[in-house]
Amino acid sequence: MFTLTTSLERIRACSPCREGWRRLTESNPGDGEFNILRVLESNGVQDMLWCLRATVEDSKSVSVTLAIEFAADVLQIFEAAYPKDNRPRLAIEAAREYLRNPSQDAADAAADAADAAARQIEIVRKVLQ
Repeated sequence: MFTLTTSLERIRACSPCREGWRRLTESNPGDGEFNILRVLESNGVQDMLWCLRATVEDSKSVSVTLAIEFAADVLQIFEAAYPKDNRPRLAIEAAREYLRNPSQDAADAAADAADAAARQIEIVRKVLQ
């Protein structure tokens, strides 16, 4: 298991929103390092994901893994609406390849695939609003 730690000082340096900062400081007094799961418990998923930018350890692989899992969980919704569009699936596969082989080429391929998928998803979002 991989532990990610942060501190109030590190989070403060990233300019958190007022409400999130208030909740966090009320439940995490002191300025020492703590497990980022405390942010999840006090503030929820969105703030914990935001705080990945303020970890002591490199959180890139955790961030990519979470993005893959979130995208994979809703992939069937997109594919049901657009069965011939494989860009989101290719983006997920490229991100998984990056985790297996974190080379610059794999990172570039994952970024390109994610960009193509994101543009398509933005079009869908506009149509559905």
